[in-house]
Amino acid sequence: MTMFGQLSTNEILGIVASAIAIVGAIVAVTAYVVRLQGQIREAELKKDLERTKAEAGNVEKQYAELRARHQETLRAGSYLAGKKHAIDIELANLTDTVEASSSSILVPAPSEVGGEEPSELVFLSLLGEGSEKLKGVRVSMESIAGSVFTTKKPRILHDPRRESTVSNKTDAVANIRTEEMLALPMLLGAKCIGVAEFINKTENRQFDAKDQQNAERGLASLSAKVAEFVQDPNNFIQLGITPKTKPEEATVLFGDLSKSSMLLARFDASAALDFLNEYFETLCGIAIAHDGAIDKFIGDGFMVTFNVRRAVAQHETKAVAAALEMQQGFAEVMRKWKVFNIPVIYNRIGIESGPVHKAEMGHSLYRQLTVMGEPVNLASNLCDLGDRDRNVILIGDNLNRLVSPQFMTRPLPPEKLQGFKRNLAAYEVISPGGAGAAPGGRPAT
Repeated sequence: MTMFGQLSTNEILGIVASAIAIVGAIVAVTAYVVRLQGQIREAELKKDLERTKAEAGNVEKQYAELRARHQETLRAGSYLAGKKHAIDIELANLTDTVEASSSSILVPAPSEVGGEEPSELVFLSLLGEGSEKLKGVRVSMESIAGSVFTTKKPRILHDPRRESTVSNKTDAVANIRTEEMLALPMLLGAKCIGVAEFINKTENRQFDAKDQQNAERGLASLSAKVAEFVQDPNNFIQLGITPKTKPEEATVLFGDLSKSSMLLARFDASAALDFLNEYFETLCGIAIAHDGAIDKFIGDGFMVTFNVRRAVAQHETKAVAAALEMQQGFAEVMRKWKVFNIPVIYNRIGIESGPVHKAEMGHSLYRQLTVMGEPVNLASNLCDLGDRDRNVILIGDNLNRLVSPQFMTRPLPPEKLQGFKRNLAAYEVISPGGAGAAPGGRPAT
């Protein structure tokens, strides 16, 4: 007997109808859920699309800004080159007028430090024999050009080598012999903005008062152009002349690997490079997180600056804190490397703080923004001074005073300081300070 044996036909039909209704409801609910999921997914896709469009818009905006900056740089460079070319052309015309063999324009060395009297002159424009060799040469104010600049009075010199203030250095550099000189102040109102020099009149003749008058008539227009060029010290950078800048307080950190040659000895170059990049990624990432800026990579080492590219409060403390965290990060890297049977390699860090100067260094086509100063040299020396058979952080005397008592340090014994810069004191960072830290950042005894 089936389960429907005792039921009437109507009852069976009712059960079947109910079942169909339930199945229909389930199907309807399922379809609704599917539609709802589809709508949710569609909404998510729309959001993803909108987000992607927004990101693409930002990328396009950044690209447009970069293109605009690039075009602006090109325009600025072209404009600057045009101004310099105009100066050279007028100087060439004056040189022909007075029949000189060569000529130059000297101006005060560029400076971003206001209120200072010029201490030396630099060549803004050079024409004639030996001119290329004098680019970048600086001339003392204790010279004929310096005298003309200071007194604002022109001079005609026959055999200027007799002058007690004459230095033969420029002749030696240019590999020429100055027999005749006509030197004129370049005046803009009552202000002297430079000196025009004309060297060796053609056919071994002498400069005279007429040459001076002819040159002076043409200097008015030329002086205005020179004044416009020199008013911005940054214009000189394109000529390979670095403006004098104000020193800035900064903290400089050097890090490197000891015994990194083991990587190349055990692995091929590509694998060794992967390990080195992991080292750089980990430690430099920590430096960046502490507001440091990567300055350069040097073989298996690196240089980081704090408070240079942007202001960083308490940059001295942040640099030392970063170094301690770097050693923790390196310990984790080394733990991973041991899995690949890499022999123990160690990390050394040297840090010092003090005044530095921003500088653009390198070939004119590949200049790099960096810093120069005693803290750079000391930090590098401290890094080299570190033991090669353990992880170590060494800091200079100045930084030790600035960060105590935030960190516990101990002075290096005198025998470890052999060859160190001027035999200054150096300290090893032990740990962050606290209740156990003694005054001066040294561990309590």
